[in-house]
Amino acid sequence: MAEQLGTPVKLDLAPGVYSDETPSGAMGTWKDCDLIRFKNSLCQSLGGWKKKTLTGDAILGVPRSAHDWSALDATKYLAVGTEKRLYIIQTSLVATNITPIRATASPSGPFGTNTDGDHDPNGSSAKYFTFTDPANHGCTLGDIVEFDSYTSPVGGIVVNGSFEVVEVTSSTVITLKGAEAASSTVVGGGSTGNVTYEITSGSGAAGFVLGYGTGPYGAETYGNPRTVSTFVTETRKWSLGNWGEDLIASPRGGKIYQWDKSNGVGTRAQEITEAPATNLSVIVSPENRQLIAFGAHTDTTDDSLFIRWCDNEDFTTWTSAADNNAGTKRLDSGSEIVAGIRSRIGVLVLTDTSVHVMQPISGNEIYAFREIASGISIAGPSAGVDAHGIVYFMGISNFYIYDGTLRVLPCPNWTRVYDSFNIDQSFSVFCSHSKDFNEIWWFYPSEGKFSNDRYIVYNYVEKIWYYGDMDRQTFHDYSPFFKKPFGFDAAGNLYAHEDGVDADESAMVSFIESSDMSIEEGDELMHVSRLIPDFDRIAGSVEVLLKGRKQPQREQFTKGPYIATGATSEMGVRIRARYLALRITQEGIGESFRMGSWRARMQKDGER
Repeated sequence: MAEQLGTPVKLDLAPGVYSDETPSGAMGTWKDCDLIRFKNSLCQSLGGWKKKTLTGDAILGVPRSAHDWSALDATKYLAVGTEKRLYIIQTSLVATNITPIRATASPSGPFGTNTDGDHDPNGSSAKYFTFTDPANHGCTLGDIVEFDSYTSPVGGIVVNGSFEVVEVTSSTVITLKGAEAASSTVVGGGSTGNVTYEITSGSGAAGFVLGYGTGPYGAETYGNPRTVSTFVTETRKWSLGNWGEDLIASPRGGKIYQWDKSNGVGTRAQEITEAPATNLSVIVSPENRQLIAFGAHTDTTDDSLFIRWCDNEDFTTWTSAADNNAGTKRLDSGSEIVAGIRSRIGVLVLTDTSVHVMQPISGNEIYAFREIASGISIAGPSAGVDAHGIVYFMGISNFYIYDGTLRVLPCPNWTRVYDSFNIDQSFSVFCSHSKDFNEIWWFYPSEGKFSNDRYIVYNYVEKIWYYGDMDRQTFHDYSPFFKKPFGFDAAGNLYAHEDGVDADESAMVSFIESSDMSIEEGDELMHVSRLIPDFDRIAGSVEVLLKGRKQPQREQFTKGPYIATGATSEMGVRIRARYLALRITQEGIGESFRMGSWRARMQKDGER
């Protein structure tokens, strides 16, 4: 008997992913995905990425801030900030440390080694050595110290170079770790040389600071480092921008620095001594080139709600006078300013509990301020972006849009994001605009993670969402540096995106899975005998799974996999169910796809 193929039925699935619905409540939609996007309503695999090998100075820490620009002579630069250091990367992919210097000294005979490992704060490794600065080193745990011109090695350990402080023994003694074990015990080694103290390092993740002096008075045993703490650190973020062809850089809670392009990449960023002593965030005003400092020092005290701006074209003048445009404003709500986002409609200033608009005006006031919302907290300093004059940002418990009116941006994948969002590491969130694809990207840390491992995307033209897993701590759109989007992972690796179809040298495993589909509102069993693919383009093949169930609350059963290529006109399948779901996966090197609406040959199959 000839097989009854059934009538071709279009599997009409709306673009976007809707994971918050029940299997039957989300009929006609996609419910799960990874490494895909929609463009003009068609689903396609993401563009690939390739790692760029950097030379020069090693990237220490997690890159959480980046900014690229072109100088007047068309030379292109990429600035990168971590909790440890600030770097300039040239198009030759040479990274140079430009971290500001806090102090220098030249103590004699400062090094000590020990073959028994007595200098190891956590064990008995002989790789650890001590450094003594009689004038007070001023270091904290994690700071970077550079030594040069000392007689080296000392006791078998090479001491010239850069080292991270692993223990602060006293105000004059620190412990560092070498690359090799000591071959002899030495006290007062190294003869003469120089030490360079870089600015104090920040934290790579939010958390409690442990060690000496960090707990409440009387807690635990006197003389021992604390195992509990009352001090909480924020993840270090850098504010990066341009003043002409020069770089402006400010670590959150720190000073403002300028890297002068004319002095060359071998020079360090220098403090702008006239600027506020501490700042939470800094931007360059696009209208009249002023530095605007949020959470700025008042000249007498730190104030996390104080805003200061310098005179037009002059970052050395910060005191308001009749003959300049410098000024100040203190916000009335919140406890600290978290972010300032530039936009065509002004600057959106977001505290931990409120949202304000800062707009330039004529007259002596320079800027007008207006509070537009309260009870709203942005996730972190980099959690928002402007796209064509509209600001999008991720809050602690919702997404938001501001186009003149601030409102919640409904997300059909809210549960996936916020039920697993590690809110303790919210300052890690990074938001970026992809102009070519009309997308707003948010990278965020999931539960138990200290750095971003997931992303969610909002397509603002089609008003749809999709998501996936990816380690990106910064991400930027098409740039003069690469002529492609780029991003850094937590290990400090730099990637150019929309470059090929693979995940660096590995296959990109992309998939999308539908919610349940049915015939006659699920009243009838159906028999599916053929699938008819619809590819706009495909390289390689895709694997197809059919998932069926008899009732919405029953467990799914799976048939397949079935393989489809560009040459596949129909696929022979066999499944009998009331509800049907489709999962399409691609996982081969060099493979990619873009697809429309598939069809299936199916027919009612009775109630047996």
